[in-house]
Amino acid sequence: GILTEASEVFSMGMVVMELLTGRKVASLIQERADSLAVQRLLSMLDARAAWPRRVAEDVAVFALQAVAEDPDTRPRFLETVSVLQNLLLAFACSVEPSQD
Repeated sequence: GILTEASEVFSMGMVVMELLTGRKVASLIQERADSLAVQRLLSMLDARAAWPRRVAEDVAVFALQAVAEDPDTRPRFLETVSVLQNLLLAFACSVEPSQD
């Protein structure tokens, strides 16, 4: 196949979904990023990762947008960087510092 920005974003979305769930989630790749698809993805969260709920929701929305069937509706690659930076900050703010 031909490597495009949209195909790279799609691949990133698949990796993000696998990070969320701890398993392959190919069955979700055709889903729209609506509340039902987000809830379905959240129901598959990897408990070992201990995702803060709000961060997991935002990550799920991003991942589903990235794997949209129509490549023209996927976020641009630079947008994904900004989204991921914001999610990283949200995650850092939601994790309490350890009490060592």
